[in-house]
Amino acid sequence: INAEYMGTPSECLFFFVNYVVSHPFSMTCLIVSIVLTISVFIIYLLVTPTYHNSNNSTTTKTNPSIDKKPDIGDVKIDDPAPSPQPASPSPLSTNNEWIFPDLATIPPPLPRTLTKGYDFLNRPVDFSDMPPLQLNIINNKKYLIYIYINRRSLEVGLNCAISLKRFDIHNVLFLCEDEETCDWLNERQLYHYYPKGLVRSASENIKSNYWGPSMWVRCNFNHHLILNNISVAFTDADIVYLADPRPILFSPLADMTTSVHLRRYYPKVWSFPFLDREAWGQRKPGESLKTAMRRHFIEINNAVSRYDYSPKMVRFFEVVRLRILHEMKFPGRYTGWDQTAQARVLNDAGLSFPVSKKIKFPTEWALIGDYNSLNISVIAFQPLSVLNKQTEVLNLAFPTGDPPHFCYHALGHVRKVSDAWRNKKSLISRVCWMLKPEYNATLTKSINNKTYIEWADLNNKCCQSKQCFNAPEL
Repeated sequence: INAEYMGTPSECLFFFVNYVVSHPFSMTCLIVSIVLTISVFIIYLLVTPTYHNSNNSTTTKTNPSIDKKPDIGDVKIDDPAPSPQPASPSPLSTNNEWIFPDLATIPPPLPRTLTKGYDFLNRPVDFSDMPPLQLNIINNKKYLIYIYINRRSLEVGLNCAISLKRFDIHNVLFLCEDEETCDWLNERQLYHYYPKGLVRSASENIKSNYWGPSMWVRCNFNHHLILNNISVAFTDADIVYLADPRPILFSPLADMTTSVHLRRYYPKVWSFPFLDREAWGQRKPGESLKTAMRRHFIEINNAVSRYDYSPKMVRFFEVVRLRILHEMKFPGRYTGWDQTAQARVLNDAGLSFPVSKKIKFPTEWALIGDYNSLNISVIAFQPLSVLNKQTEVLNLAFPTGDPPHFCYHALGHVRKVSDAWRNKKSLISRVCWMLKPEYNATLTKSINNKTYIEWADLNNKCCQSKQCFNAPEL
């Protein structure tokens, strides 16, 4: 267990020893692993050829391709500097250790406009074909709200958009991953944008990883908007809104909002002791380590997120950009999700969600954290999902009897599972399906949303959160 993923090395060792001792099977596996490792090392020493250099010292032959550095797009990490002058630190450094940057020394981003920008590698990207912004005014602020979709997630994404419209959020941009999806939306005059400059700037490594180009496009798009003084909110396609999201998602109490999951007590790349982090290791009398850890670890899952523009949010996105560039160099170690980078940045900035500062919103409890070196305040909430079948909003931190959630998330793998989106649609249909069967022919710019909403209310009792609280089909 690497300290990169969790607390200090001593905390990692403490967790590891306790876990192994309490699990005999793990102890057996550990012993077998140690024996196999020693055996392989001995075999390596016996079979690896050696030669003598000019100084009579014995040197082991190595394969020069083993230490070859990976590429990021068209930029090679180990390209030599064009001159012998000392080079300034680069975000493409091959150093495996992440060091939270000195915020005072972060260089300002390159100047850009809404039509001309840059990707994370500072390569020019053309945004001139972006449609005119259709913003939503919420709490006296203007937001661009979008859903990232592709051919497979189109139907579920449309369902998500209509569920937002019932709460007077009518301007929802569909950010397309492919031209086929955009062509379908264009025929129906629906608000959409195909960021082909960003899609084309993604390297083959990015396109072939677990999440495909979605992480690259979404992160760069958010970054571009924030640097152009535009506040932004986005939602995954596999979300359906059962109550008004505005009180939590666009709360003026914080600079940003993000969805999370609590019950991930084991260390993961984006799971940290955000909850009362100063005291996460303290165990109550008679409490097991497992229970103590479950009270504190929060997994950042930014399926529903909002970012308010401000100079400090620009700084946050610049740090996230550096972290993403770091993770891209180690595709076998990191998942390729933007939430891993955000979680690490927030963790290293010292973000904590004190349970004493929990907030009661109309639909549920949420947490707020604001003491950190980035000086940004964050609201965290947990959607209803297939992983927590009943209302389990941070239930280890909050009182029981929480009211229903404002959104449902059909969590699950998508990229490497052939029928994943069909399964997601099935899960969402049990909660709230907003699309009438004839949507292919009727879904246009002038769609009568009231008709769709009335149809959904008549055909699925869960489309209103107060009726979905104890839905047996969940």
